[in-house]
Amino acid sequence: MIVMKFGGSSFQDFEAWQRVVSIVKLRESRKPVVVVSAIAGVTNTLDAAASDAAQGQKTQLQQKFERIAETHFEACEILGLGKEMRRQIGDRIRDLRLCLDSVLTLGELTLRIRDQVLACGELLSSAMLAAFLRQNGLNARFVDARELIVTNEAFSEAVPRFGSSKALSRAALLPLQEQNAIPVVPGFIGATEKGFTSTLGRGGSDYSASLLGGWLRAEEVEIWKDVPGFMTADPLVVADAQTIPYLSYGDAEQLCRFGARILHPLAVRYAARKRLSIRVLYTRDPNNPGTAITCKKIDRVAHLIGIAAQKATGRITVIGPGLRKPMLAARILNSCDGMEILRVSQNSLRSRMILVMLKEDTERAIRQIHNGVKNLL
Repeated sequence: MIVMKFGGSSFQDFEAWQRVVSIVKLRESRKPVVVVSAIAGVTNTLDAAASDAAQGQKTQLQQKFERIAETHFEACEILGLGKEMRRQIGDRIRDLRLCLDSVLTLGELTLRIRDQVLACGELLSSAMLAAFLRQNGLNARFVDARELIVTNEAFSEAVPRFGSSKALSRAALLPLQEQNAIPVVPGFIGATEKGFTSTLGRGGSDYSASLLGGWLRAEEVEIWKDVPGFMTADPLVVADAQTIPYLSYGDAEQLCRFGARILHPLAVRYAARKRLSIRVLYTRDPNNPGTAITCKKIDRVAHLIGIAAQKATGRITVIGPGLRKPMLAARILNSCDGMEILRVSQNSLRSRMILVMLKEDTERAIRQIHNGVKNLL
């Protein structure tokens, strides 16, 4: 069996929803479990609406609430999901409104209530995807992640109770697979032992997929994105950035931790712990092999792996074994000629080099570094 995770960009329009259905159909024989993120932009809007409510900003709150409702009702209409799904969306939206109104009345937003608000996005998108898959001939079943993943009470960055969560997940999901059903699970969320909704942190749907993959002993976790895998640099900044075909767990985690927004670092760390393969794939081209993250030994050809960046802080991180060679470090620094470098550091293994500069120079520096070392990537 496999676990498939679809991000919010997979639900941008009708064609995107259809691509998801086609991809799941291609994997039907591999007994998939599907993990779903909120529709793109919804979690940010929910978060902003909760903040508006706490600050008493009624007009802004109403605008954001209407945007959330319209997003889901319009998608339901476009997908032709029918009255029952409209009723379910309506019930979920009313619960959201009651929650936001309580924040507005009290003028206080606790992390517990914030998690309850943010969970709404995944709960809606996963229920809608399950219905759309059924409408297209697949035996899909919505399964609430709060009945699978038990966490502590560290709301907004909850830590799973691994033993009990594994037992609950296997008891709920394996029988469905034996019935040739496809479980569709909201990512990012769980529940405490007292039943309060919790979240695993922003980007936590990747972590949900990795956890379920480990607990169910999946042969692979597939993460479906709107980019063809890990890239040597941000493709929005570097036009000729290339896909990285293979990564070790360590290199993948470093890239994620230092700015590559492809996977949640905890998803990679847990996969490494369970020796679970992850493959990052491209929704617009299902035949593209993407990037494989695996425990198998990788014959390194590249001296450098990739360039990650945190543009808001002017931090650029170059990762790769070739950094042990002084001449390569010099080439990277020379690529930034004409820009003020505030700080340079390397880790003890000399497999990572960090440059800090003025944030307005970050994108130009990424392009110039990539151009200067691309024959080594």
